[in-house]
Amino acid sequence: MLTLPDIDITSRTTTFDRGLTVAGKLNVAVCTPPLSHGSARHRDGSRSTLVLSERVEPSPDPTNATKGSSMDIAHQTSALYMRTHLIGASGGLQLARLVAHDPWTVNAIDHLPGELEQEMAFVRTRVEELSGHRESWLGAVVGVGTGVRGVAGVVGLTRGRFRRVAALEAMRSLLLAKKAMWELGMEGRVDFGPGTARCAELDQQAARQAEELQALHRRAAEEAFTRGG
Repeated sequence: MLTLPDIDITSRTTTFDRGLTVAGKLNVAVCTPPLSHGSARHRDGSRSTLVLSERVEPSPDPTNATKGSSMDIAHQTSALYMRTHLIGASGGLQLARLVAHDPWTVNAIDHLPGELEQEMAFVRTRVEELSGHRESWLGAVVGVGTGVRGVAGVVGLTRGRFRRVAALEAMRSLLLAKKAMWELGMEGRVDFGPGTARCAELDQQAARQAEELQALHRRAAEEAFTRGG
């Protein structure tokens, strides 16, 4: 218990000695009848004692705030990186559908569009966990990509020997870029949270997808450059 010296409580203000530092919260109680020490005088001449009991509470650890701020930045950086890949993946999905539906591929990559859709859903879920809100913009991006795919189908983007080579090269480049994201997830540089373990599985899947497209690319290049255009 900490008892203050005589103070005039009629002014309704209390001044502490500048050399006194009290940490934490103070519980204030006025005790009557008057005591012989540490009392205050009322207008009617009676005295009361102002008693302050000290309750010390720990100060917030500034390092916790710093850690929380750093964690938020890391989360937002990962979310931004994943959004960039989702934009690229939406275009890659439409291109994969075009390539897969080309009779020339002989059903070799019919499974590819479905796999890409599942991967995009996985990444989108994690972005929403990190950002705390739904990434509704992705539906609009995919919608635009669908329109582009329709136009590309009309003009025959994957038809013709040289155009087919270029389409397969673009598709394989997108897959390798996606593989790089899984690698960063496996290293913990990109925050996939509980889904980090799945990054290894998706990395292997991306490697297999790239090999399948590479085989088609070799075939397309042979037709385009060996047999003439």
